[in-house]
Amino acid sequence: MKIIDSTLLNTVSEQAKTNVRLRMNYNFHKQMDEPVQRLLNALEPNTYLPPHRHLQAQKQEIFLVLRGSVLTFLFDNKGTITQIHEINPAKGVFGMEIEPDIWHSFIVLETNTVIYEIKQGPFAPIDPKDMAPWAPKPQETEAAQNYIQELLSAYQPQYIIHPTAEVAPSATIGNKTIIENHTIIGENAKIGEQCKIHRNIYVDNDVQIGNKVKIQDNVMIPHGVTIEDGVFIGPGVAFTNDKWPRSITEDGELKTSEDWVCSETIVKYGASIGANATIVCGITIGEWAMIGAGAVVTKDVPAHAVVIGNPGRIIK
Repeated sequence: MKIIDSTLLNTVSEQAKTNVRLRMNYNFHKQMDEPVQRLLNALEPNTYLPPHRHLQAQKQEIFLVLRGSVLTFLFDNKGTITQIHEINPAKGVFGMEIEPDIWHSFIVLETNTVIYEIKQGPFAPIDPKDMAPWAPKPQETEAAQNYIQELLSAYQPQYIIHPTAEVAPSATIGNKTIIENHTIIGENAKIGEQCKIHRNIYVDNDVQIGNKVKIQDNVMIPHGVTIEDGVFIGPGVAFTNDKWPRSITEDGELKTSEDWVCSETIVKYGASIGANATIVCGITIGEWAMIGAGAVVTKDVPAHAVVIGNPGRIIK
């Protein structure tokens, strides 16, 4: 039995950093002729993994990223990029299976990246004809580094963050998303692709926001709120996350996070919330539901329902 822990990953990563190729294997199989090859592969940025393929029918390549981030590039026979995938467990993408006869390569985005790789054995060196003729050879150091930069230029996340906005380093922002003036995005928050996050918005730690979401000015989205794809949130909407908010305990002590229970709220696909509505925590707003301006919503809202008033009532 072998344990894969942070100590092992750190050891292999340190070896990769001092290796001229900026990578290092750690084999779990004892013999190269074993039917299943299992290994850790520690990779550092600027390591060059030349595009290649595996022609043997049984040579599927399966890998999981244990930590860090890699870009996987797939190519056609002429070297044109056909697909790019970012494999990053922090973004919910953990690994990939690559079929035989697919040209592919990897670029490492983060230091201390380690992948766990599984291949059918026995081990056999890659045949020269399975190394891409249109890419630099490993010994062509300068050309290889230029090629890495060329591939990276094909994958540039495109989002716009206003200079006055504050986005935590651990937050994830999707492609083509716009974050406007004086907005704050908390730690580990995740905002999807093609979102429009307007002015003076607070997105708390760990909040999950899907793709193609529009959030208008002066909205607070606290911890415990999940917003699915295609949701519209009007200006001044307030979400809550504490059913019994108090400043102090019964003993008169100032409440801390240990005294607080978060009540989660979910806004489902395609729902809309009108201006200045209040969403009391612990509820689900169903798909394509419509919440009227100024409504106070205290109960679950079915899909496609229309809610108005204080307290909110279903009118359709």
